[in-house]
Amino acid sequence: MSSVDSLHRPFADTIEPRRWTMLTILLCGIFLAPLDFFIVNFALPAIQGELHATAAQLQLIISTFAASYAVFLIIGGRLSDLYGRTRVFTIGLLGFVASSIVCGRAPTITVLIVGRALQGLSAAAMVPQGLATVNVIFPAQEKPRAFSIYAATYGFASAAAQIIGGLVISLDIFHRRTQARRERRDPARASARVTDRVADRRARGRLAVVVVRAAGGRVPVAAAYILAA
Repeated sequence: MSSVDSLHRPFADTIEPRRWTMLTILLCGIFLAPLDFFIVNFALPAIQGELHATAAQLQLIISTFAASYAVFLIIGGRLSDLYGRTRVFTIGLLGFVASSIVCGRAPTITVLIVGRALQGLSAAAMVPQGLATVNVIFPAQEKPRAFSIYAATYGFASAAAQIIGGLVISLDIFHRRTQARRERRDPARASARVTDRVADRRARGRLAVVVVRAAGGRVPVAAAYILAA
């Protein structure tokens, strides 16, 4: 009886001592795939305005990621059998970061769509390694907890994407740089923008004078200008 039980009981020397640290690193990579898939939904209106995308192109931004991810997911798992889980996961993670930079700095909608396809490919190489590694490095009694954490991380990333996407769009961090880059490419647009600003300032200045006169000179010019703004 004891000999039969020993076949199913994991040996101490076969258990990976750093398994929980390895799981944490894996989850950081796994977190990116659903996060990036859902976060783009909030950016579609901004993308349409900045890159002048059509409705079909906006659909491609979503579908290219999903299609490339779904089609190559099994291939990503097979690649880990051929070249090792660590190597394929590292390549997928680096590729995902690089393709995300391409998407973030995309000057045209075509470059953005190609970057999204590359993101899907990278995610397909990265995600299968998480499940395979958890299945290998954890003993049977710890696998339910490890898989539960894995699933919870995936779900949390999907939900957090809604919040993070809204915050990123609201902050509008790169808007000024994007606008400056476009104005360098289009001097006429930059000139028109400067003209509009000058006309707006002149109009506010005239309104400030009216406010001062209406108040009988009791309102400082600076305060009147602020009120007019």
